[in-house]
Amino acid sequence: MTEGQSNPPGRATEGTGKAFAGAEVSLTDWADQFTRRALQDALAEATADYWLRRAQVFEDCRRRPGDFIGRNTTPESRAAKDAELADLAEACRAKAVIMADPSLWDDDMRAVLGIGDAA
Repeated sequence: MTEGQSNPPGRATEGTGKAFAGAEVSLTDWADQFTRRALQDALAEATADYWLRRAQVFEDCRRRPGDFIGRNTTPESRAAKDAELADLAEACRAKAVIMADPSLWDDDMRAVLGIGDAA
């Protein structure tokens, strides 16, 4: 920035420590708040419902009777792919169980979010 220009609103600077529409915030506080918000956004997109929908996608990809099997596949390769998709669906369902119960979350994640015993 050139002399005389002000810092854009909502932007933290090392010199002033201003951020968030003029409030005084240290860079460390700003970074902590940014980290917390990023984690909250990630959790909003990775709810138990999200993981159950992902599990259903993998289940839907599994072969059903009457599906085209291709010309260069073997029964073994089809069975391996089916097992892989079943395992992925099961892993997604397990993730849904974890996401549905904050007591199963990592202590660091609970501390960042300010919830539970780790807060």
